[in-house]
Amino acid sequence: MTFKDSSFLSALIFKDIFEMQDCFVYWICLSRKVMKKIYMFKRLIIFYIILLIGICFPIVAKAEIKIGYVDTSLVMQKAPQAESAARKIEKEFSPRDSKLGRQQKEITKLEDKLAHDGDIMSDKEKRNLIRQIRLLKREQRRLREEFREEFTMRRNELQNEITLIIIKTIRSVAKEEDYDLIIDTAIYVGKRVDITNRVISRLKEEFKNK
Repeated sequence: MTFKDSSFLSALIFKDIFEMQDCFVYWICLSRKVMKKIYMFKRLIIFYIILLIGICFPIVAKAEIKIGYVDTSLVMQKAPQAESAARKIEKEFSPRDSKLGRQQKEITKLEDKLAHDGDIMSDKEKRNLIRQIRLLKREQRRLREEFREEFTMRRNELQNEITLIIIKTIRSVAKEEDYDLIIDTAIYVGKRVDITNRVISRLKEEFKNK
């Protein structure tokens, strides 16, 4: 190896050597010391790497977490609590919906009468019929708007109740089976981590025993 090809450290060593009277002997002694130190340093580095691997490997293995997946949309569809809530809200709002249906039939009947008999009616009769139709339509719009708002409010209320029940059940299953993390969104889910059916079964059991 020429001086030109040597490293910066070697260049410094050669510089000191050339300044000594007995350069050959000094170079050999110094080279041996340097090589010995480098060898010991390498061994020390390898020892520490092995030591770190030995310490860190059990920690990494221990740090592995158990992950589960729940399809919450499917749970919401299959849960008997959700089906019960749907029947409940239908029962609550069915009378008002029937009333709106009857009112719409009445409006349609009056509109048909106006279209069929309008030409033979007096102006007063025609104006009264048109006014009646307008009043009924206005009333129906108001009732439909109230119906929609109250229905949405009640539906959201029941959905929140069902959501809390589902979350509680998911947590219960997760704790019993020692899961560290439960997710409900994923690009791909294997059968080994999918606990959706177990959650649905638990919800059915809880509903049955209620």
